[in-house]
Amino acid sequence: MKWISQAAVLFLVIMLARVSYAETVYFKDGTKIKGRLMEKSDYYIVIEQNNRPRKYYLDLINNIEEDIVDVSVSQNIDTDKFLYTAETKVEWILKLMDVNGTRDSLKNSIATILEKAPEERKKEMEQIFNLDGLIEKLIPIFDEHYTENEIKEIVLFYESPTGQKMIKISPELMKQVSEATIRYFGERAQK
Repeated sequence: MKWISQAAVLFLVIMLARVSYAETVYFKDGTKIKGRLMEKSDYYIVIEQNNRPRKYYLDLINNIEEDIVDVSVSQNIDTDKFLYTAETKVEWILKLMDVNGTRDSLKNSIATILEKAPEERKKEMEQIFNLDGLIEKLIPIFDEHYTENEIKEIVLFYESPTGQKMIKISPELMKQVSEATIRYFGERAQK
């Protein structure tokens, strides 16, 4: 039971530690740009390119295409299990768990726990710590809190350079925030 409690705490930490759509704009002069559509009015659009907003007037634009983002994920999750959630939304949730590192973090955490498990309990622990089973339990949580459109936007953010940086620095950032918080309260408690 001790192992299960430790694993539950570890999973919570992992989950806490861790777009408008991408568009291709075709201009009448034959040029094209890719970026994130931030705003659209009757006269212009604003596209984010390299983290900078740029305004383009519609009379210069031939057409705008939403880029198709591949949401196919190589997982053993049966999307039909979620009767009250659209299959495409489940696929986007799974994509989100891939791009933000949740799936890999959970997988690594399970591997670490299984490595530390007593040899006589490893088989039992492998059955308890089933990655796909855990992810199936997380899908309804994401479904409850986000619309499909919001999930798409989050996925596109995580796939951006800024999102990738956030994923990369989050563990160190959280470590430093935790250390500063402990120091702060420790200093206050001594007064």
